Order: sequence, then C-alpha cells, then structure tokens
Amino acid sequence: MSSETSSASVTSSTDRPGATRNRHEEPTEAAQPASDSVSRLARPAALLAMAAFVFEILFMISPAALYFYSAYGPVLNVLHASSATSWLTSFFLPHYSTTGVFVIDQMSAIGMVLAFGGIAAFLVGFVQIYGAKLTGRGAVAGGIYRYIRHPQYSALIVAGAGTVLMWPRFLVLISFVAMLFVYAALARHEERICRDRFGDAYLAIESRTGRFLPRSIEAMWPLRLEGVQGVMVCAVSLSLTIAGGFALRSWSLSQVPAVFQDDLATLSPAPLPDQRLLQAVQTARSHEVVREKVASSTKLIAYVLPESWYLADIPAEPHPPGSHGHDTPAEFSDSLFKVLFVAPRSHHPHATGRDIVLKAYGREPLVLAHIDLDAGVVTRVDEPIPHVLWGDIPTPLF
Repeated sequence: MSSETSSASVTSSTDRPGATRNRHEEPTEAAQPASDSVSRLARPAALLAMAAFVFEILFMISPAALYFYSAYGPVLNVLHASSATSWLTSFFLPHYSTTGVFVIDQMSAIGMVLAFGGIAAFLVGFVQIYGAKLTGRGAVAGGIYRYIRHPQYSALIVAGAGTVLMWPRFLVLISFVAMLFVYAALARHEERICRDRFGDAYLAIESRTGRFLPRSIEAMWPLRLEGVQGVMVCAVSLSLTIAGGFALRSWSLSQVPAVFQDDLATLSPAPLPDQRLLQAVQTARSHEVVREKVASSTKLIAYVLPESWYLADIPAEPHPPGSHGHDTPAEFSDSLFKVLFVAPRSHHPHATGRDIVLKAYGREPLVLAHIDLDAGVVTRVDEPIPHVLWGDIPTPLF
C-alpha cells in the first residue's frame, strides 16, 4: 500500500533545513492518538480487504492454484457449516454459462480490462510518486494529480471492481464494498496529516481537487462518509449490495439454458433449447447404471455439455492434456453430449425447481453419461472425478 500523502502536490518551506515551521505542520496532541489509531487499523484492514479477493484471482489463473486452494479451500468450506454463512461462497453472476444477454456474457472480459487497467494506473501513480521522492523533484503536481488527490486508491478501486466481475463470489463483492469505506477512512486520515503539515497550501489543493474523482463529479454526492452518518451509509450500502447480489443471482439463473422440475435442475453452459436438455437427461437416465447411481439422491442437478467441451469448474472428467481450463469450441456436434449428474450440497433438502441451485453451496458428483442424442442411446458411462481441478472448493454452479 503506497502512502497517498505524497499526492498532496505541495512543497513546504518547512522541508528545508533551518526553515521556520508552519503553524499547521504538527498535529495537536489530542489529534495525534486518533490519527495513529486510524492508521494502525485502516491500513491492515485495506490490505486484508484487497487480499480477500485479489489473491484468489491471481492464484486461480496461476500454476500454484492447486497448492493455494489446498489451504484456502478449507477456509471457504468452514462457511458451509451453517445456512447463515454458506451463501457467502456462492456466485451471484454466471461464470461459465451462456445467457444470450451480451453484457452478462462479456462480464469476465470487461472485468479483465478493468482489473488490469486499474493495476496499470496504480503503477503509473506509484512511479510518479516514488520517482519524485528518489530524484528529489518534490511533490507530484501534474497528470491526474491535478484533478484527484488519491488516484492510486481510485486505481485500486477500479481493479477491485474488475475482480468482482471476473470472479463474482458474494464474499468478493462484500469485501469490495467494505474496501471502499476503508479507503475513504484512510484517505481522510492522510488528508488530515497533509493539512497539519502544509496548512493553507493543502487547503487550496483540496478546494480544487476531488478525493477519488474530479471535484465536479464528487460534488454530486450529498453524503459525508464520516462519523455516525458514515457508519449508517456503510451499513445501508452493504445491505443493498447483498440484496442486489441475490436479485442478480436469481435473474441471471433465469437467463441460462435450464429446465427446472421438482426434484431435478437441468443446466447447460452451452446454448441449448429446453427440449434438447430434457431429451438429453431422459436418454441418460434410460441406462441402468445411471439409474442406480442417482437412485439414492432425492434432489439432483444435471449438467448437459457438448462432448467436445471441457470446463474446469464442473467435476466431470480429468483435466485433458493441453487444456487451458475452459475449452468450449463454438462449433460442436448437436448430437454428442455428456450428462453429469450431481447431488447438491444444501441446508435445504426440500428445495424444488430453481431453488435446488439457488440453495446449494456445492456438489457431489454421481455419474457421467456420454450420449448420442439423435440415436437416443448412452454410448458410455464413467465415474466422474470427485472434485474440480483445484480440489474440493466452492466453485460456481452455473
């Protein structure tokens, strides 16, 4: 975490040896303990908020993912002990399913642009600040600092928003919103230091710049994020965020190719019509071995995938050599499919229809059937892998 106080863009005469101290330079004794307390609490909290979801993204796309999840997975699974916390590991947007809604289907790509763009902007600000320090050029006054006092925090917020879209877990979403308020507290603390140190010069900067956005835009925000009002705004924001996440999850599930029945939820990541999905499940269940494997489960989720598709988030088959995690060729056979049956892990055993998916927090793979849909036959029945590529961890259900 960089020190954004360097973004004050001012040079005080008190920085020179023998200069007279500005009357605003030193914090008062009463203000000092409060400032120290904020600094001690805000910085670790900001780092933890970022780590809670950025690290998961970084390790998810790295060769170290398996080792990371061997430690991180059990931590996530602790939340599954109660229905009051199990929803935190769920995803509120589709991660690998096609919806036909352009914006939803492009969320991951949009998130990647925001994440890497935010990181790049952060590095630019970092180079500006510490380059000026190392070369003794004084404070940074140009570029984005002409309009925003904390552009590095703004960049991290953009990167965090991108991460939320790339890996839309409820826990990630809540961490991101909490991070916004932590950054606001941290920025206020650093601005108090600058006012005490630079006095009127910094007050002039505050009068023409915004904290995270240009001043003309921030002027439209009517609420102060301090004191009791700040706590209330934070609580309301988190509540609305959670409610909005649940609404998004329910709506987006209605957009994916799916058929819901009392005891069975049939999903497909590929754009298949309902009739095709039902036909695929009926064909798979016509095989005696499949019927035996699913007989003991009162509720089922069935995934219908093109035979040529492989998705690392679905526990169907071993990771094929040369696969990059998600292999979903646009052109695939409209006859050859594989149907994976899983038993949902849930604290709501009587859930029906869409709630079978919405109330589930995990999956127990039961059987994998390969079918020729046009011939109406099961060509092979396999034992599915026990968990996804990264281990027994919470992964998106659709």
